[in-house]
Amino acid sequence: FPCHLITASKHSTKVTALWGISTDEPMDAYMLESTDDGETWQGPEQFLPPDAYQGDTVSSFHISSFGATFDRDDNLSIAAAVMPVVHDTGYITPAEIWHYNAANNPAWNRIHRAGCDPANLAGRLDYTSLYACRPKIGQDPETGRLCVIWSQYDSANLETATGTLRADVWCSTSPDGGYTWSPAVNLTGPDSCTRVYCDIAPVVNDTMHVAYISDRQAGEFVQGQGQGTYNPVIYQKVPVTAVAVNEPKPARRLAERMQVWPSPTRDAVYLRGAKAAALRDCAGRTVAVLHPGRNSLGWLAPGVYFAGERVTGQSERRTTAKVVIRR
Repeated sequence: FPCHLITASKHSTKVTALWGISTDEPMDAYMLESTDDGETWQGPEQFLPPDAYQGDTVSSFHISSFGATFDRDDNLSIAAAVMPVVHDTGYITPAEIWHYNAANNPAWNRIHRAGCDPANLAGRLDYTSLYACRPKIGQDPETGRLCVIWSQYDSANLETATGTLRADVWCSTSPDGGYTWSPAVNLTGPDSCTRVYCDIAPVVNDTMHVAYISDRQAGEFVQGQGQGTYNPVIYQKVPVTAVAVNEPKPARRLAERMQVWPSPTRDAVYLRGAKAAALRDCAGRTVAVLHPGRNSLGWLAPGVYFAGERVTGQSERRTTAKVVIRR
């Protein structure tokens, strides 16, 4: 049961394909990247999940894990559902929704956690689902606000005909590129329908545009979970103000205000949030000075470099970002 997606930039010739292979747990995921509209491809490279769980619990992707888009800064922005694996056994709950952007530091940030002990579920889930799954991501190109939606099951809303729990569409937003996320909000229920497939378009005029299937009987008919029904596809407009927003704390904003992207890169990087930054090699030698906007680095040898900026606050500190140059 491989899962897969492909997304293309609206600002450049970048294309990325992402997929997972669920032959084992934890599930492996891989990424292919193209910088020339898909004519040639780099990779594949393994895409590793966040460290979402602790102790003996390993994080794993799932066949219902991924949604992705290129943001207004031309960075790949991924929303992923993550499941816990304990001693080679995967569990559908609790599930977590995470956001990934390689230009962020850290690249992974948690959006939401949902679920309970599997023994406390009143019914089963759809055959191919986690308790929170199938996230999709959109962005407001004017403000940069990210919006992630996903399907989430309700342990108290049971379809008695199939013994399957019903799900609703939930949402969270981020005002700072994915570092902090608002408390999750249920957009659709609960009621007598279930919604396990959804998608979101770019935000326009502070309004989210969401579509989903409203299944009249919970359970996947093709997997023998109940009867087939004629189900409407719903289009729903949601004001961004309907989803509360947590602004980032000032201290965190100071520490993460410098952004350098993309990494890895072949010939250039962009600098934002700093007047200048020194680019140093692994020996600490300054090899270039980065300025806001595009900086050509095609003349540098492939390798790992570090962009550093001094920040003056209550105490002086240095923020850094890793830059990988490859050919």
